[in-house]
Amino acid sequence: MRTVFSIICQRRYFPVYVLSVLVVLASCKSDDGGGGGDDSPELNAQQERAQALAGTWVSNQVAESPGDTEDAAIQELNSLQFVFGVNQTTLAPTTFSASGADTYFSSGSGASWGWASADPNDDAITLSAVAPVAAFEITSFDGSTMTISFDFEGASTGRIAGLGTYRVQLTKQ
Repeated sequence: MRTVFSIICQRRYFPVYVLSVLVVLASCKSDDGGGGGDDSPELNAQQERAQALAGTWVSNQVAESPGDTEDAAIQELNSLQFVFGVNQTTLAPTTFSASGADTYFSSGSGASWGWASADPNDDAITLSAVAPVAAFEITSFDGSTMTISFDFEGASTGRIAGLGTYRVQLTKQ
């Protein structure tokens, strides 16, 4: 008994049949929809920065503080730690937490961060459910180190002191 395959193989059109099947398979394989090409949408400046900010940042230097700042307040800033959350789909800012420097950044439950303006070149950040400092500006950024600047207008350890502008350098962990 002869099989269908043996009948096809004996025909003189077999090579044409095989070649046709290979061409059809190759054309189906060419667009696999895997996204391996450059089809991904370009990110705007704030999305790129949000993606780079996502994660934990730890203070490594207090670069500037008012002259009357108490040592305890400066030590707090040396212990400052930020955690930036980012939506991985839209790269939009989400959660925020701060620890180590409650005199400046006391974050409550539900704390979040966002861009102060829609201008993609603006590096000003606003904080929700964080007090007394509720905003800061990124003055330098290289992906693994950033320097922030903020104004402090509250009391420090029970007396008015340390009012003014601060700059703190943080390193990504």
